[in-house]
Amino acid sequence: MPDVFRAYAYENLAHEAYMQGDAQLGLAYARKLVARRPYPSAGPALLTQGLAMDGQSEAAIEALIVAATRGWRDFYTQILMVQSSIGVGDGVTASQRLIALWRAGMRDDLTMSLTSQMLQLPGGSEAFVEGLVEADDKVRNDFFRWALDKGLPGAVLVPLGEKVARSQAGVDCGALLSSVRGYGRGGHFRSASGVWAMLCGDNDASRSSDLAFRSKSDPEGPFDWSYPGAPRLEVEPVQSGEGVSLRYENAEHVRAILARRVVALAPGKHTVRVRAEGRDAQIPAALTLQVRCYSAAGERQDTAPISLRHGTVQFEVPEDSCPGQELVLMAGFGSGYVHALELDGSARVPEAQSASKGREG
Repeated sequence: MPDVFRAYAYENLAHEAYMQGDAQLGLAYARKLVARRPYPSAGPALLTQGLAMDGQSEAAIEALIVAATRGWRDFYTQILMVQSSIGVGDGVTASQRLIALWRAGMRDDLTMSLTSQMLQLPGGSEAFVEGLVEADDKVRNDFFRWALDKGLPGAVLVPLGEKVARSQAGVDCGALLSSVRGYGRGGHFRSASGVWAMLCGDNDASRSSDLAFRSKSDPEGPFDWSYPGAPRLEVEPVQSGEGVSLRYENAEHVRAILARRVVALAPGKHTVRVRAEGRDAQIPAALTLQVRCYSAAGERQDTAPISLRHGTVQFEVPEDSCPGQELVLMAGFGSGYVHALELDGSARVPEAQSASKGREG
């Protein structure tokens, strides 16, 4: 067998031996690999694994250092370096290796778990954000989507967003929209508002303390009303004497969602007032409001749809299990206009600028 193929065979045989728990056999193949191919990182990396399995810690560290100097593109070597750095509390070294893995496109569960651990270490997030700034937009988008979906604490996430924003490094706000909305819905409303305002700017609809409807020409923010649409349903924001009103027509004899919006209401009772009209200038009987309750874990509980025909309804937010909510405006068969929804004075959509204060899930 030619030497080049023999060397590759040793690498595969070493991996198989380690998978079977045979450290001695794996080390024997790893040493033969190093003898035939001393420069690539694969040999020292396999030596590191075998020595660690065999309890030879000091020798494993020496082999790891050699592998790390040669193997910036070797996943296993970099993971070992990250794990070793986290083990001794070296957040800076761990972050440098992890940003290299992110830039190389690694998005596996182990890399994500180690990233989460690294961000809790002294110096870890500061060093990592420097790498984020220098990376391309896709890496930044992937990181912020992951961090938001995972529900990283606002104390970690907001400073990262602030530093990226100050560097003027770009992100794709459209790609982040759903994740920011979900983060806020899970009880991190102020942090979500802060991250969005820093990375993507702000608009009046997202910042207002009322529930004004958004014109379709306005850019959508994560905490504006959104209009999901449905078959045989028409929903159109139109200018009126009330500002922006929703004109709707539902041709189906089933209830459909006209609009929905994430909010963060304090526990307790709340009152919603609606100004709307149908063909007879009265509030349509088929117009209803549903309140969706979200736990910090993302579990959802829905109230039964509440009729808005009398213009005022009350509902209650539970004390402990509902840090984030979604208001869902629905209508059955028919048409009409919804001019405005107003919450009582105790219920306010938090301002984006107040990201450092307030209730977190």
